[in-house]
Amino acid sequence: MNAAVPPNGGAVFRRLVAVALLLPSVAIAQSQKEFASRRAALRKDFPDGVRVALGDHEPPQDYIAFSQAPSFYYLTGFKEPDAALVMVKKSGRISATMFVEPNQPNREVWTGVRLGTRGIETLTGIRGRSSDALPAVLDSLAEELEALVGTAV
Repeated sequence: MNAAVPPNGGAVFRRLVAVALLLPSVAIAQSQKEFASRRAALRKDFPDGVRVALGDHEPPQDYIAFSQAPSFYYLTGFKEPDAALVMVKKSGRISATMFVEPNQPNREVWTGVRLGTRGIETLTGIRGRSSDALPAVLDSLAEELEALVGTAV
């Protein structure tokens, strides 16, 4: 007698598992829309210039847990260390770039898998570059600003 097992019990279970697996991706998509709206609100109100949001650094000791800088997380939703968001507004045109740690499989054994530049573009829709390029980009932007304003920055 199989009165305890409903005729479509397996189908119901499969549907519940499918919903449980899809729910995180839906929540992430909604979160990225929220982060994008926060960045849009910030860009809307600032004049021509450069805005830089810096993420927190990875602790040098491996036993200390990493925690992202709250203001950086508020704008990006990105939890990896040593990242930066650079937004440039020039003549009303706005561009944004995320600088992130590149994928390094030999290091990721210890630190965890990184999204890298392709992953950040997929996650946020913002162009990604290696964090190694950040100092040169900021120097270049400072030189442009100095030439525009006429004084040393």
